[in-house]
Amino acid sequence: MARLERGDFQDTLTSGTEGPFGGRGSRCDCPPGRYAFAILPMDHQQDVDSVAMSVLNVEAPHCRLGTGRDHDPRLDEPATLGSPRLKRLAAVVLGFFCVTLAGYTAYVGAIGSELLVDPAPRKLCSTPDVRFAWSYEAINYDIADDAALIAANPDLDDCAGQGTGAGGEVVTEDGVPIAGWYIPSAEGHGPTGPTIILVHGWNGNKSDVLRYAAPLHDRFNIVALDLRHGGRSGERAVTFGVQERLDIEAVVDWLARTKAPRAIGVMGSSMGGAAAAAAAVGDPRIVALLLDSTHASAVQVIGRRLSVEAGHPPYPGAWGIVAGAWLRTGLDIRGVDPVGTVPRLGDRPVLLIHGSHDPIDVPAESAERIVEAARAAGVDIQLQYCDGGGHGNLMDHCPEGWGAWAVDFFERAFQKVE
Repeated sequence: MARLERGDFQDTLTSGTEGPFGGRGSRCDCPPGRYAFAILPMDHQQDVDSVAMSVLNVEAPHCRLGTGRDHDPRLDEPATLGSPRLKRLAAVVLGFFCVTLAGYTAYVGAIGSELLVDPAPRKLCSTPDVRFAWSYEAINYDIADDAALIAANPDLDDCAGQGTGAGGEVVTEDGVPIAGWYIPSAEGHGPTGPTIILVHGWNGNKSDVLRYAAPLHDRFNIVALDLRHGGRSGERAVTFGVQERLDIEAVVDWLARTKAPRAIGVMGSSMGGAAAAAAAVGDPRIVALLLDSTHASAVQVIGRRLSVEAGHPPYPGAWGIVAGAWLRTGLDIRGVDPVGTVPRLGDRPVLLIHGSHDPIDVPAESAERIVEAARAAGVDIQLQYCDGGGHGNLMDHCPEGWGAWAVDFFERAFQKVE
């Protein structure tokens, strides 16, 4: 291969004719200057279009180089908004984004939905007699097993298990055995006295919800139950209140059958509030409802948990988790969103107690939405804020206020029906 050293060959290069070494020159529309080229001789070529040319040193930066064939003018067109090149690039970018978004949503949905429907159980196993020195009755299991459980677990906040499972006395309509405690009131109103059912939240159990009984125990009989997948109750997937309402209804049936109380109220914490509201909609025997730290919608609270606890954006992961829960259980957990169930309670009173600084169920996105929807439907609803309270810790943060609000609410509600 012959080499052209620096020189002025503008006439030859722009003419497309053979160069001085028998090769066809490259088209160059630049002004005359000094260039260095390497050109293959024509006798080594089969087609003039395949001439190989290497630009070794170009001192005119705007020189347009090509082979001896005519220059394709499309290469000179700028990439305008409607140009085919830009459209193809946009399609590639959009396709990549969509695939990435779908993959991320599927990943978060798979992992998050598994944690939602099958959470690690809480390890609390304290009993009413150990915690408060109260007498109590075991519901649907042998009370003697509590003594064995206490003896086997020196740390009642970190128990190795929950003891033997529930029996066959209290079973939901879908076949889940439910366990709990019946705690008579300190004032001795007897089994027919007004009774309040305490419902724990996601991942909780009856030992966890026992703290809410402290201010209520003097005046009311108390039932603390294990929802499915918690404590001694049967193992079933958590459904964010959809099926847990059946657990509450089974306990209401047991109360009516064995105690016949004059009035029944329900207090639900967090997810337990969603289950309690859903149960109350279908059961007029529940005459009053207290919701503590309860979300307005499942998507909202799942999105917040993703953001606050996992550092992920709330969406589209929350939608993926809801979809994943549906695939795992066949149930749409949005079906018992309190923003939709509470407005259906008619003339039964509702009290919401909420933390002003709840990072999970932000007041404007949860409690205030429920209140707005309920009042629009004519429901008698009140909202009390625990100043500075977070999520699910209101009995610790505002014990006196919580107790006073709850006792006053249930007393007034029960007086209307007794």
